[in-house]
Amino acid sequence: MTDVVKRIVDNLSPLREDLQRVASEVRKRLDEARLRVDEVKAIPTPAETRAKADGIERCIPALEAHLERLTHVEAVAASMIDSAIKQLRAAVAVLRSRSGGLSGHVNRVALLCAAVAYDLHEFSERRPAGYEDGSFRTTTALVHEAVTGHEAGDLRRACESELRRRRR
Repeated sequence: MTDVVKRIVDNLSPLREDLQRVASEVRKRLDEARLRVDEVKAIPTPAETRAKADGIERCIPALEAHLERLTHVEAVAASMIDSAIKQLRAAVAVLRSRSGGLSGHVNRVALLCAAVAYDLHEFSERRPAGYEDGSFRTTTALVHEAVTGHEAGDLRRACESELRRRRR
């Protein structure tokens, strides 16, 4: 059992299941989290999503100008361009409707680690709670260390966010 896995298992004690099974499950979930880190980091912020929508929207007038200059001989092309403009407007609307997600100030990796830590508490007799030196916050910090390779700062906000999300 690696050091961080042992520390996580010790932190989850008393356990509901066999020590070896829990250790195996901790290793598996840490591996899954490591695979998701880059994916989580790539989630655009609302500001980035709005910027993409703005960029697309700025292109539409130029397409409309070209559309007006096409002759009746180019009717097929004009129809395709008109359809593309409608699709671009729909894409802009979708981007704008989805721009209310996680802000750029949220540590997405910390949120991932808090979610993994919460799930690992299914093997513990203790329920996840937001106490400063509690099992859940400690497990979250250990998961963060295992996933990123360095110690985390204060993960209080990520833990509180995960607790709120799970209690809805």
